[in-house]
Amino acid sequence: MYRKRNNSLALQLGLLFVSIWFGGKIFGFLGGITSFFNKFPSFLHGMVGAAILWFVMRKCHLDGYVDKKSISTISSLALDICVTSAVATLNLKIVSTYWLPIVAYTAIMIVLNIVICFVLGRHWIKKDWFETMLIIFGQALGSSTTGLALGRCVDPETKTSAYDSFGVSAGVMGPVASLMVAVLPMLAMQSDLLVIGIGTAVVVVGFLIGEFALRKK
Repeated sequence: MYRKRNNSLALQLGLLFVSIWFGGKIFGFLGGITSFFNKFPSFLHGMVGAAILWFVMRKCHLDGYVDKKSISTISSLALDICVTSAVATLNLKIVSTYWLPIVAYTAIMIVLNIVICFVLGRHWIKKDWFETMLIIFGQALGSSTTGLALGRCVDPETKTSAYDSFGVSAGVMGPVASLMVAVLPMLAMQSDLLVIGIGTAVVVVGFLIGEFALRKK
């Protein structure tokens, strides 16, 4: 009968806060052991904490207290706040000074990501490919927040597997991307060819994974 009483917004908000706090403690502990874990994006803290909390609640038969609709509503509100904050903190002076290279870079990245997300992505992803790749498209052209905002436009009630897929990909690629951001600028000062070689290798490996591991049967 407890499944009919899971309508407390405060309870759902508390579960989210516990997940974020627990995930933060885990990454803080691991980061104290090795700085590698400090490179993970912070939004993974809540995801890891939520996964562990959900596992424990299911084992204890308390999962009925989780109201997915309320969780989705809270997440949508938090996403709106995050997107608004990101737009409001743009440095307009930098944009106005370097508008030409920004426009050129943006045009090139849009074309490349359209091909990767909506041509190769459709070729590789088995389920909910459009919603999933739209999130990846937004992330590639802006940030994870941008991607999630686009995902919300096409899947406002989180009925697809796009968010789960994005969470898995972020967990796998987050450390790799963070490491590349930290290392590649230093390597670029030594040799442009080395950076180009690493970038080419990453593209080739990603393509092979898509063709032989993810390709739709």
